[in-house]
Amino acid sequence: MYAGAMSEGSSAVSAPISSLGAVFQTVVVTAFADGRPDLDESGVVAELVALDPRFASLPDAFELAVQVRVLVDLHGLEEALEKITASITDAEHRKLSFRLCTRAMVADGKTDGDEALVLGSLQELFGLSHEEVVATLDEERKRRATP
Repeated sequence: MYAGAMSEGSSAVSAPISSLGAVFQTVVVTAFADGRPDLDESGVVAELVALDPRFASLPDAFELAVQVRVLVDLHGLEEALEKITASITDAEHRKLSFRLCTRAMVADGKTDGDEALVLGSLQELFGLSHEEVVATLDEERKRRATP
Protein backbone atom coordinates (compact mmCIF):
# COMPACT_ATOMS: atom_id res chain seq x y z
CA MET A 1 0.00 0.00 0.00
CA TYR A 2 1.16 3.47 -0.64
CA ALA A 3 0.79 6.79 1.05
CA GLY A 4 -0.71 9.68 -0.82
CA ALA A 5 -4.05 10.51 -2.29
CA MET A 6 -5.92 7.78 -4.08
CA SER A 7 -9.17 8.51 -5.82
CA GLU A 8 -11.52 6.11 -7.53
CA GLY A 9 -10.08 5.04 -10.84
CA SER A 10 -6.69 6.45 -9.94
CA SER A 11 -3.59 4.49 -9.17
CA ALA A 12 -1.54 7.62 -8.55
CA VAL A 13 0.51 7.18 -5.43
CA SER A 14 3.49 8.75 -3.81
CA ALA A 15 5.92 6.92 -1.53
CA PRO A 16 5.59 3.36 -0.21
CA ILE A 17 4.43 3.23 3.38
CA SER A 18 6.40 1.60 6.14
CA SER A 19 5.99 -1.99 7.21
CA LEU A 20 4.42 -0.70 10.41
CA GLY A 21 1.93 1.40 8.45
CA ALA A 22 0.99 -1.70 6.48
CA VAL A 23 0.52 -3.66 9.74
CA PHE A 24 -1.91 -0.96 10.85
CA GLN A 25 -3.69 -1.18 7.51
CA THR A 26 -4.17 -4.95 7.85
CA VAL A 27 -5.96 -4.28 11.15
CA VAL A 28 -8.18 -1.75 9.40
CA VAL A 29 -8.97 -4.29 6.64
CA THR A 30 -10.03 -6.76 9.32
CA ALA A 31 -12.25 -4.20 11.01
CA PHE A 32 -13.84 -3.27 7.65
CA ALA A 33 -14.22 -6.89 6.47
CA ASP A 34 -17.76 -7.34 7.73
CA GLY A 35 -18.91 -3.97 6.38
CA ARG A 36 -18.52 -0.84 8.43
CA PRO A 37 -16.70 -1.59 11.67
CA ASP A 38 -18.89 -1.60 14.73
CA LEU A 39 -17.92 0.38 17.79
CA ASP A 40 -15.99 -2.47 19.39
CA GLU A 41 -13.84 -2.96 16.29
CA SER A 42 -13.34 0.78 15.81
CA GLY A 43 -12.27 0.88 19.44
CA VAL A 44 -9.61 -1.73 18.75
CA VAL A 45 -8.14 0.40 15.96
CA ALA A 46 -8.25 3.54 18.10
CA GLU A 47 -6.71 1.63 21.01
CA LEU A 48 -3.87 0.41 18.83
CA VAL A 49 -3.07 3.91 17.64
CA ALA A 50 -3.32 5.43 21.11
CA LEU A 51 -1.70 2.75 23.24
CA ASP A 52 0.82 0.88 21.14
CA PRO A 53 3.98 2.95 20.86
CA ARG A 54 4.70 1.42 17.46
CA PHE A 55 1.48 2.83 16.01
CA ALA A 56 1.77 6.17 17.79
CA SER A 57 4.65 6.98 15.42
CA LEU A 58 2.42 6.73 12.33
CA PRO A 59 2.09 10.20 10.82
CA ASP A 60 -1.58 9.96 9.78
CA ALA A 61 -3.46 6.84 10.85
CA PHE A 62 -6.75 8.28 9.63
CA GLU A 63 -5.34 8.71 6.11
CA LEU A 64 -4.04 5.13 6.18
CA ALA A 65 -7.54 3.94 7.11
CA VAL A 66 -9.10 5.99 4.30
CA GLN A 67 -6.61 4.46 1.85
CA VAL A 68 -7.68 1.00 2.99
CA ARG A 69 -11.35 1.78 2.39
CA VAL A 70 -10.59 3.07 -1.12
CA LEU A 71 -8.37 0.09 -1.92
CA VAL A 72 -10.97 -2.44 -0.72
CA ASP A 73 -13.74 -0.65 -2.61
CA LEU A 74 -11.70 -0.58 -5.83
CA HIS A 75 -10.05 -4.00 -5.74
CA GLY A 76 -11.89 -6.18 -3.24
CA LEU A 77 -10.74 -7.63 0.04
CA GLU A 78 -8.22 -10.24 -1.08
CA GLU A 79 -6.40 -8.08 -3.63
CA ALA A 80 -6.29 -5.19 -1.15
CA LEU A 81 -4.68 -7.50 1.41
CA GLU A 82 -2.11 -8.70 -1.10
CA LYS A 83 -1.16 -5.12 -1.96
CA ILE A 84 -0.93 -4.07 1.68
CA THR A 85 0.98 -7.10 2.95
CA ALA A 86 3.61 -6.78 0.23
CA SER A 87 5.14 -4.05 2.43
CA ILE A 88 5.36 -6.33 5.48
CA THR A 89 8.61 -8.21 5.02
CA ASP A 90 9.80 -8.40 8.63
CA ALA A 91 8.80 -11.68 10.36
CA GLU A 92 7.99 -9.91 13.63
CA HIS A 93 5.74 -7.43 11.84
CA ARG A 94 3.97 -10.32 10.11
CA LYS A 95 3.29 -11.97 13.48
CA LEU A 96 2.21 -8.63 14.94
CA SER A 97 -0.14 -8.07 12.01
CA PHE A 98 -1.75 -11.48 12.40
CA ARG A 99 -2.11 -11.11 16.18
CA LEU A 100 -3.66 -7.65 15.95
CA CYS A 101 -5.99 -8.69 13.13
CA THR A 102 -7.11 -11.61 15.27
CA ARG A 103 -7.75 -9.17 18.11
CA ALA A 104 -9.86 -6.98 15.81
CA MET A 105 -11.77 -10.02 14.58
CA VAL A 106 -12.74 -11.25 18.06
CA ALA A 107 -13.48 -7.74 19.41
CA ASP A 108 -17.23 -7.95 18.82
CA GLY A 109 -17.53 -11.55 20.02
CA LYS A 110 -18.54 -12.95 16.64
CA THR A 111 -16.65 -13.94 13.54
CA ASP A 112 -17.99 -12.97 10.15
CA GLY A 113 -17.03 -15.02 7.09
CA ASP A 114 -15.11 -12.13 5.54
CA GLU A 115 -13.17 -11.61 8.78
CA ALA A 116 -12.20 -15.29 8.76
CA LEU A 117 -11.22 -14.89 5.09
CA VAL A 118 -8.85 -12.06 6.07
CA LEU A 119 -7.13 -14.26 8.66
CA GLY A 120 -6.94 -17.17 6.23
CA SER A 121 -5.43 -14.91 3.59
CA LEU A 122 -2.93 -13.51 6.08
CA GLN A 123 -1.99 -17.03 7.16
CA GLU A 124 -1.26 -17.92 3.55
CA LEU A 125 0.48 -14.64 2.66
CA PHE A 126 2.67 -14.78 5.78
CA GLY A 127 3.35 -18.54 5.67
CA LEU A 128 1.98 -19.16 9.18
CA SER A 129 1.44 -22.71 10.37
CA HIS A 130 -1.92 -24.07 11.52
CA GLU A 131 -0.49 -24.31 15.03
CA GLU A 132 0.54 -20.64 15.04
CA VAL A 133 -2.92 -19.62 13.91
CA VAL A 134 -4.72 -21.73 16.53
CA ALA A 135 -2.42 -20.48 19.30
CA THR A 136 -3.01 -16.85 18.30
CA LEU A 137 -6.78 -17.34 18.14
CA ASP A 138 -6.78 -19.00 21.57
CA GLU A 139 -4.64 -16.22 23.09
CA GLU A 140 -6.84 -13.44 21.74
CA ARG A 141 -10.09 -15.15 22.75
CA LYS A 142 -8.72 -15.60 26.28
CA ARG A 143 -7.56 -11.98 26.30
CA ARG A 144 -11.04 -10.81 25.31
CA ALA A 145 -12.69 -12.98 27.96
CA THR A 146 -10.45 -11.62 30.74
CA PRO A 147 -11.95 -8.48 32.31
